[in-house]
Amino acid sequence: MRWSLGEAHCAKYGSLVLQRLFRLFSAVLQRLGLFRVNWPDAHVLAGLRGTVVVANHPGLLDAVFLLSELPRAVCVMQASLTRNPAFSGAAQLAGYIRNDQGAEMIRECVRKLQAGDNLLIFPEGTRTRHPEGVINRFKAGFALAAVCGGAEVLTVFIEQSRSYLTHGMRVLEPVPVPVVLNIKLGEAFFPASGESARDFAERVEGYYIRTLSAPVQSGKGAS
Repeated sequence: MRWSLGEAHCAKYGSLVLQRLFRLFSAVLQRLGLFRVNWPDAHVLAGLRGTVVVANHPGLLDAVFLLSELPRAVCVMQASLTRNPAFSGAAQLAGYIRNDQGAEMIRECVRKLQAGDNLLIFPEGTRTRHPEGVINRFKAGFALAAVCGGAEVLTVFIEQSRSYLTHGMRVLEPVPVPVVLNIKLGEAFFPASGESARDFAERVEGYYIRTLSAPVQSGKGAS
């Protein structure tokens, strides 16, 4: 279903409102000492248009921190969240896309990209299930949207210092604070001519596996 100009305008306004709310929430979490977010290259996102932004997904609040910095953001979200009364109205206002719409989901993603909006997608589909691997197997929806929309895919890496709100953890389970998030931008990928969505998804997934599996390099003089 194609949107009218009025609906598109409302979606852009809703996206801006949500970005500011998420930025406020992020600031409060850090001011209270619950989280510390290190993201030196976050400013790069300000210039993005028509880009698919993908990230690994260690914790429940990952989207909050990413959406606080990503302009004109449209999140491809789990359909179950549309039944959350605290979130569903704002998500609909911002034009967020449910992940259970099949081909229509991809068509809507392409329309958003061609209109200059940025898509935020967690290709794992859910939070990373440790210790099964460094990431869950990627779903190909993000790659299909990029291939069909002729869009660039920008990778984002999230490292979380503590197991807080990770997969299988209860919300009220105690954890020492602050929880430190190190966020950094990775390489950008563009679908090759004739490359299938599945092959493109596997290429990006392989990059994540190699990067997240690489040993941490110690600086000079480290003990």
